[in-house]
Amino acid sequence: MKPHKQKKSVFWNSVALRAATCSLTVLFLFQALAASQLKLEFAEVAQSADLIFVGTVDRMETRFNPQGTFIITEVFFRDIMVIHSTQRSV
Repeated sequence: MKPHKQKKSVFWNSVALRAATCSLTVLFLFQALAASQLKLEFAEVAQSADLIFVGTVDRMETRFNPQGTFIITEVFFRDIMVIHSTQRSV
C-alpha cells in the first residue's frame, strides 16, 4: 500500500510542477509583450508633448487606488519654468 501512495504523490507533484511551469511561461510571455514598446527618439517625444517644463520636486505622495489594485505616485513640483505647452495641457 505504501508504494501506491508514493506513486500517487509523485504523480501529483509532477502535475503541479508542470502546471506551475506552464503558468510561469505564460506570465513571462505576457510580461515580454507588455514590456515591448516602440523606441522613440527624444526629439520625437518632445515634438508630440503637450507640456514640457523644468522644475524642482517639492514632494511625492504614494497611495493605493480605490480598488487597492495598484499604486499611484503623485509628484509635486515647485520653481516651474514652462518650456512648451499646448491647449490640452492647460
